[in-house]
Formats: sequence, C-alpha cells, structure tokens
Amino acid sequence: MKVTEHNERQQDRITDVLAVQRNHRTIRQFTDEPIDKMQIAEIEAVADRTASSMGLQMASVLRITDQSIRTVFGEVTG
Repeated sequence: MKVTEHNERQQDRITDVLAVQRNHRTIRQFTDEPIDKMQIAEIEAVADRTASSMGLQMASVLRITDQSIRTVFGEVTG
C-alpha cells in the first residue's frame, strides 16, 4: 500500500469517528419495553470501553425494574 493510500484510509476512519461523535445524542425517556439480555450485554460492553474526560473510564448503569421506583427516578432525574 502506498503512503498516500494509507493516509487516505486513515483520514476516512477519522472522518467516520468524527461523524459518529457529531451525530451522538442521548435520550433519557423511559418506556415499558423490556431490554433483553443480549442488549444489556452490548450496553455493558460499550460502557466498559467508553472514554471519559478524565480518562478514568468510570460509568454507572442502572436497571430499575420496579415501576414505582422508575417513576420516582424519572421525576427526580427529569
């Protein structure tokens, strides 16, 4: 592979990463839809590899199945 081809491929990857970052959004809306075990495992795998501003890679994921607690949590967290 020529150097220019390598640089172009690297630039394409950088562009892809930047596009993902620009299009990222967080939606904090609770639904009654269940999350299956495969989805939970995927979320955990991504959370384990998600960078933080301090490089500490710390994250918290809460799974609340009790509807009364979910209602209060939703009210408190907005």
